[in-house]
Parts: sequence; C-alpha cells; structure tokens
Amino acid sequence: MAVIVANSIDYSASYRQFFERNDTLVFYAPPQKFSQFKQYANILIIGGPDAPETREVVHQVLTDSEMAFLRQKGNAALFEKRNVWTENQRIFIIGGWDRYATSNAVWEHIAYVSSSLLDSEYLSMAGEIQWMKDDLQGGLARAKREDRLTLVYIWASWCAWCEKMEGEVFTDAHVKQVIAQYYVPVRLDFDKAKNADFAHRNYVWGTPAFLVFDGDGKKVGFMDGFQEKERFLTRLLRYISP
Repeated sequence: MAVIVANSIDYSASYRQFFERNDTLVFYAPPQKFSQFKQYANILIIGGPDAPETREVVHQVLTDSEMAFLRQKGNAALFEKRNVWTENQRIFIIGGWDRYATSNAVWEHIAYVSSSLLDSEYLSMAGEIQWMKDDLQGGLARAKREDRLTLVYIWASWCAWCEKMEGEVFTDAHVKQVIAQYYVPVRLDFDKAKNADFAHRNYVWGTPAFLVFDGDGKKVGFMDGFQEKERFLTRLLRYISP
C-alpha cells in the first residue's frame, strides 16, 4: 500500500489504475493534506523541486544537488529515500524539469515502483488485528491519546456474515495495515446488554456493523452489514482523509 502525493497537474488516475492492476493498493493525497500521511510506510511523490504545491514536500526529501539536476533542461529521474519521516519508510520521488518530463519519467519507472511496493519487507504483514474487546471507553481514550480514530466492530457469535468478514476481510494485509496504523479497533459483542444498548442508541439493529469515532469521540462514520474488502478499505481510507 502506498500514498501518491502530487498536484492536480502532475497526477493522473491512470497511475492509480496501473498500480491496482498490479495488485498494489494506492490512494491519492493532495500536497495540502500530506502532513496527515507522513508516517505512511510507502510514499510516491510526483513532481520536481519547482512543481506548484508539491515543491515543499520535495524540498524536505531531495538534496540541493538532486534538485539542481532536475532543474536542468531535459532532465528527469527517480530517487529512492529511506526513513525520511519515520522508521521503515520508503520514499520514491519521480520528477523532471517540466510537467512533460515528469509524466514521461512516471511511465518509465512506474513498473519498478509497483514491483518494489510488493516487496514483503515494506508491505506490512501484521498479525491478527489487536481488538480491544468490549471496552469502548478504553478504546476512545486510547484513540484520543494516540491521535487516532476508533473503529468499533459490532458482532455476534451466531452471525454468519461476521464470520465471513473475519475470514475474508480482516485477514487481508492491506486492511490490517490501515487499521494498525490509523485506528484503535474495538470489538463489541452484540449479545451483551450494554453493547446492545450502545448499538441501539446508534441505530444499529443487526450485525455486523461498524462505527467510526474521531479523537474527540464524535461519530464520523457508519457501515452496516458485510463489507467487501475493496469497499471496506475505501471507507477506512476516506475517514482518515476527509
């Protein structure tokens, strides 16, 4: 999984489509929102040192000599950096002396970047999701301390769709990575009276169901019923980048 950082001129949806055809999950973050994603393990920055909006991000990563190279007419390049904003982080920067050189460089190097992102060294293969069981208040408090969102999963032992969710969706490496990085996961047993009462107050009448709360305990999201993996990931990513 990776985040693509680029301005609206340098970004193309065809880049994301290429990655997804090659089994690499990516999503787009405009430079104005990049501060929310600095801790991401894999980041692709598209644009040179003078690209509108993106330049501030590029200047944090490239050296003066690397930026000078990209400013020379006709030049373009791929740079790889490690651990710029956090440990175990891989940064790719593709840029050129103008937008056309940048676009050509993206298509020259995109296959390499895609294959690199599939390297298990950089794709989080976390173990089981570390649910806090039947402890909503504890989860909300932890999320506030750690500046995360709280993902509340309401389930039941008799729920076949819950079993399907746990067997097909919660086991996915991308899902586990997003939850581990941005959420405090809380699991509430619907058959327990206090949990059922909480669910009903939030208009949940069946399982599975998901509620998302921000760091202040405000409800910002709701998902009802079984969620296909792609839809679930899309919603999780949307809540961390409203």
